[in-house]
Amino acid sequence: MQGFIKGLLGNSFQAQELRKRCIFKIVPMVNVDGVIVGNYRTSMSGNDLNRKYHNPDDKLHPEVCAIKELVAQILKKEDDETQNWEDDEIFAFIDMHG
Repeated sequence: MQGFIKGLLGNSFQAQELRKRCIFKIVPMVNVDGVIVGNYRTSMSGNDLNRKYHNPDDKLHPEVCAIKELVAQILKKEDDETQNWEDDEIFAFIDMHG
């Protein structure tokens, strides 16, 4: 993630064009509570958050719920606007792992 952000903020033509054309929403780490105690795969609740995106629980998987809400807000904004969002829709959702 650090290398991705560094490259994105660089002076290369590609980085400049990406910044002109795209809005990036970056969540550097989802499983902060799990990682802090050495659980790289599971959260503090003992759940693998990568397996909870389909049906997360608000209490057990708040990180997943927050990311899904962020995406829902972006999609709602697209629906609410009168602009043609054909060129401004969500292009990619990238999940990076160490």
